[in-house]
Amino acid sequence: MVVRRTGWNIRCSALLFTMKSIQGVSCVSFIVYGQVFSMKNDRRLLKNPRNGKIFSAKGENAERYVADFCAQVPAQYRGIKLGSAETPLRATVTVVYPSHRQDLDCELIFDCLQIAEVIENDRWIIEKHLYASVDPKNPHCQIQIEEI
Repeated sequence: MVVRRTGWNIRCSALLFTMKSIQGVSCVSFIVYGQVFSMKNDRRLLKNPRNGKIFSAKGENAERYVADFCAQVPAQYRGIKLGSAETPLRATVTVVYPSHRQDLDCELIFDCLQIAEVIENDRWIIEKHLYASVDPKNPHCQIQIEEI
């Protein structure tokens, strides 16, 4: 199995991905470009048309990010649905923000991984390593998911 280290990036080769089904080894690593928005600070109130009750939903920026995220997930990782009660997950996420104003909040990223069916459910991520840095010209997030 080949795992290459490139600076702070760990990328799993295609060989490692294809061996997942043979040996039970899995490692998913990719980069998604664009600014990550916080789900805590970017909420909006909507009214249910059926019963008139007010509910909280993701903001427009967060909804746009979900669509961009799902489009940027590599095709070989879509639908693999990693994780279960028997095989918990470790997530290493580095978020590069355009400025120091944002708080480090990766819940939207974990929800996006679930929507893109990279992971079965974000509750199976039991170990989280979260990092933040700043690059005004290139905001992005680097994601690595491994089965423990």
